[in-house]
Amino acid sequence: MIKKKSLLFLSLIAYTGSSSAMVVKKIEIEGLQRVSIGSALNLILVEQGDDVSQGQIGEAIKRLYQSGLFRDIKAYTDAESGLLQFQIVEQPSISVLDFNGNKAVSTDILKQVFRDAKIQEGEVFNRSNLDQLSYELERQYAALGRYNAKVEAVVTPLPRNRVKVELEIDEGRVARVASIDITGNSVFSDQELIKAMNMQPTRSGDVLQMITRNNRYSSETARSDQEALTAYYLDRGYIRFELTSTQVAISLDRRNVHLTYNLREGVPYTVSNVQLTGELVGDDQKLRDLVTIKSGELFSRQKVSDVQKALQDRLTDLGYAFAQINTVPDIDDEKRLVDLTIVIEPGKRTYVRKVNVTGNESTNDEVIRRELTQMEGALVSGKNIQTSKSRLERTGYFKTVEVSTSKVQNTDDQVDLNINVAEASDGIIKGSIGYADPGGIFYSLEYTQKNFRGSGRDISIVGSQTANYEKSLELTYTNPYFTLDGVSLEYNAFLSEEDYSEISENDYGTNNWGGGFTFGYPISNDDRLSYGIGYTNTNLYVNEPPLEIQEFIDDYGKKEGAHYAFEEVNLNLAWTRSTLNGTTFANKGQYHRVSVQASMPFSDLEYYKITYEGKYYQPISDGYFLKFRSKLGYGSGYGDSTLPFLKNYYAGGISTLRGFSYGGLGPYSTPSTNDDPSRIGGNILLNYGVDFYFPMPLVEDKSQFRSSFFIDAGNVFTDHCLSQNADCTEGVVWDDIRYSYGIEFDWMTPIAPLRFIWGWPVDRRKDDEIQTFAFTIGYNF
Repeated sequence: MIKKKSLLFLSLIAYTGSSSAMVVKKIEIEGLQRVSIGSALNLILVEQGDDVSQGQIGEAIKRLYQSGLFRDIKAYTDAESGLLQFQIVEQPSISVLDFNGNKAVSTDILKQVFRDAKIQEGEVFNRSNLDQLSYELERQYAALGRYNAKVEAVVTPLPRNRVKVELEIDEGRVARVASIDITGNSVFSDQELIKAMNMQPTRSGDVLQMITRNNRYSSETARSDQEALTAYYLDRGYIRFELTSTQVAISLDRRNVHLTYNLREGVPYTVSNVQLTGELVGDDQKLRDLVTIKSGELFSRQKVSDVQKALQDRLTDLGYAFAQINTVPDIDDEKRLVDLTIVIEPGKRTYVRKVNVTGNESTNDEVIRRELTQMEGALVSGKNIQTSKSRLERTGYFKTVEVSTSKVQNTDDQVDLNINVAEASDGIIKGSIGYADPGGIFYSLEYTQKNFRGSGRDISIVGSQTANYEKSLELTYTNPYFTLDGVSLEYNAFLSEEDYSEISENDYGTNNWGGGFTFGYPISNDDRLSYGIGYTNTNLYVNEPPLEIQEFIDDYGKKEGAHYAFEEVNLNLAWTRSTLNGTTFANKGQYHRVSVQASMPFSDLEYYKITYEGKYYQPISDGYFLKFRSKLGYGSGYGDSTLPFLKNYYAGGISTLRGFSYGGLGPYSTPSTNDDPSRIGGNILLNYGVDFYFPMPLVEDKSQFRSSFFIDAGNVFTDHCLSQNADCTEGVVWDDIRYSYGIEFDWMTPIAPLRFIWGWPVDRRKDDEIQTFAFTIGYNF
């Protein structure tokens, strides 16, 4: 800074000629390279013919410096010729801007910050601005708990008055919360209050804390914890609670932080009376029913907020999008009572003027608009807006769906509904090689056109081979809006060959081909009923079959050379209810499906199967949620017949009980020779479990990752045992329910989804087939 002041002083006195005013006849500016002559003259503010003094020339030099474009300026005058000459040296331009060492903050974010400060490639270099921004960057790292962070700007001169700017960033380690002290509390213990906070003191050897990282300090989280501490008291009646101060002490090595919260608890207050006043828009009783706060209970700010939100949602559904709801407390400190008056100001009923759709580069507007239950020209309904968002998410066409309303200018009763979508990949042509369970190595060639040309129709052709176990080719076409009222139509055709001896203990194989169609009918926004007809032709190849298979062949098989042939026509019926907030990576809502598959009486195979599948997601906190799931199935033949073994349920593997091998559980067959019995599946399926999802450790962008702990339970059973099978027990045997636990990591890569599973049986029996580790690559999950 001293050098600059000296340079400015020297520049101001560097004149030749007379010290008095002179008439400017000519202006020369020497040294310009990037700055135009016009821009420089605009800063000087002197024109030919002007009378100028030394003071005016000094002001011109000052303005040139203040522009930040020049680093050296000198002015000369010649009174005889009327020449005013400026000799300048421009600031260098930034040719290269690099960031090294940053991990916690992405380079894109840093570049944007520097761009906002006019420090980017092509801009004029300003050392003062660079130093100031580097210091500010260190402060921002400190706000993230990285007190050891250092930012050093290295400037390297380049030819033609250019520079290379490199930001060498040492982010340092995140400071850990060494201790949390609370003073002034007597009603609640330190442990109770600390448990309510996000940051926790470091506990040596705590594995869960190593995953959650809740012992890392950040100023933002500290502010959140101050609010959490306040909320803890206000939700328990302490309406006069006060957090008087917060101290943050940093250790000398800047690696540990000691937090101290000083508070004044006060005493609990009881609600003496609750009144709902204002304009109740003719919905008095339903609005009053939403006021769940009762006289005599402890005051709770959270309950007040919940009531206000419930009233707001109700009024929004009635069209009052801008309703104001205020709760006015009247506190009696002597009696420790509080009266609550909830005032409703509904304003005018609000209508949707128009729906604006953005982000859909390939999807037609009509594909999006047909999913909306909030219409243009209709009253605003919060429920319809949320339903519209959910329906769009469940199409699977979009990675994200954002829905908002904006008030129309110069009106007090109209809004625009704004829908912004980010489209998912719709067309894929790819070949892949990978590993899947069951089966092993697989190869596939797939063409999928989801949302074909933005029409909302799906086409899929998939050919695959999984080791020696399976070969298949399937074609599917889906039109979700076969009719304008949402009736869907799906066609499918398939060919397949399976050799079950490659993946289980069963020594048989099948060749299948067939196809069918399915209609789907919307019953409500969340419910759908579907029915369809399918045809399947099956050729069965079997070698030394067990008695169950031999009995089935004797009763129903038609011998055709080396195989047995079966034809069936199936009627399929299903009811589906889904309130999920997405498809693959849903984390909220429910899914239920009941399906019935029954062969027609004239088929070679006469049977029916009823299957239920359910999922329920329960959010816990940001990034943490539970998924409860179950799958139940029962099948049988008509009359005295049994379910064909080809249609049996199986247990074990990544889709039922992780930690066990595919088909490694359930009833054994009855051998017809000296061969050992094999698992043959069963006509009764019980499968249930729970997954605890938590943010993926050590990953910044968590949108494409999932990690979870799981517990699986279940098995398959039969209600038809052959008399020769002494080890077979009919019906559900609860002692045979198997359990497993483990951990799973899922990664939705740009190429294909990956799934990694470690599972361990809880009560393995000696004959159970286990599989501790399994993974899939390029396999839908």
